[in-house]
Amino acid sequence: MLPFKVSAVILCDDIRLEQNNKHILIGVYNGTIVVQDFPAEFPVCWWIQTLTNQTGKFEFDIRLIKDEKDTLLRVQVEFEIHTKGWAAMILPKVQLQLHGPGNLQLQMKTKSESDWITIQESEVRQGDIIGGPPIQRISA
Repeated sequence: MLPFKVSAVILCDDIRLEQNNKHILIGVYNGTIVVQDFPAEFPVCWWIQTLTNQTGKFEFDIRLIKDEKDTLLRVQVEFEIHTKGWAAMILPKVQLQLHGPGNLQLQMKTKSESDWITIQESEVRQGDIIGGPPIQRISA
């Protein structure tokens, strides 16, 4: 079992840290990654908000799989939790290479576990990249 509860996972193009320790998420995906053509290559990173219930250093295996079988990425991450409560884990930017459409799953597990836990799912498809938000703002 993970030593924290995953509250939110955001897939984006880049993450920057402000001087006041806030995070800037750039190019946030809405759950679907639309590319003009395959093969496609682009940078991605993940921002993971957690609610911790333990303190200490923890090592995790994190992987990105496509269509529940192809491993696109696998990394080992060390995460140090100093106090119980809310925390954010930022996975470093990687170049993602995709050769066709499909479903992506970001999964993690501790070193002592054998079962992977899916913490985020995304769809990748080919299509027209259109400008403007799909949802209009509502004024009060």
